[in-house]
Amino acid sequence: MQNQENNTATQLPANQHEKPSKDTLGIVGMILGILGILSSFCCTFLSLLPGLAAIVCGVIARNQGQRYGLTGIILGTIAIIGGFILALVGMP
Repeated sequence: MQNQENNTATQLPANQHEKPSKDTLGIVGMILGILGILSSFCCTFLSLLPGLAAIVCGVIARNQGQRYGLTGIILGTIAIIGGFILALVGMP
């Protein structure tokens, strides 16, 4: 009887059989956005490439329903706008 109780206690509920979500593309977009923001302070026009790549990865990830897609879009936009502003102000 005790063995039967242990088997029912270790079974997972039906809602825990879901696959974990894969946010790989969203995380890549977030990392590229962060790199774009950091590169805007040293090489202003160099921030355009990772910023644009972050936006593209973020849009694709957002369409796939990934959580970090919006973060990549926001950070990529900040990187591009920050690069243009710092270029106009006169940063190197």
